[in-house]
Amino acid sequence: MVYTIVFGIWAQVFLYCVLHDQYLIRIAPEHFTVYHAPLWGITDLSLLAAAWAFKASIGPGLLLGLGAAFVGRAGTRPRMPVGKILKVNAGLIVVTELCGLASGAYAWMTGEMLYPEMIYPEETRPLITTQTI
Repeated sequence: MVYTIVFGIWAQVFLYCVLHDQYLIRIAPEHFTVYHAPLWGITDLSLLAAAWAFKASIGPGLLLGLGAAFVGRAGTRPRMPVGKILKVNAGLIVVTELCGLASGAYAWMTGEMLYPEMIYPEETRPLITTQTI
């Protein structure tokens, strides 16, 4: 059951990262082509975004999975069903993405930086938007 939780949550995080990076690369390709190191010789933008999503999801996804397995299954309290753990995590991912989209919409509509200037590599509207998201 622990492996199901850990790898199930990683799979959710990976799917989230892939979908997330697919629209980021369409807003500002340079987010991946200029401000990320080249990755595995990939030049196709959609594939590049997916590869970065895979790479970016491994550590956080597995750690989140381990944490969820511990919180949901350890101790003397009744064990939380695996399906419920995965549903709660999916809900948290949706809330996270909605917050990112809201902040990105603000950045796109206003052209203003929401976070400290040091976070933004340049001040073009597309990069302000992707970095804010």
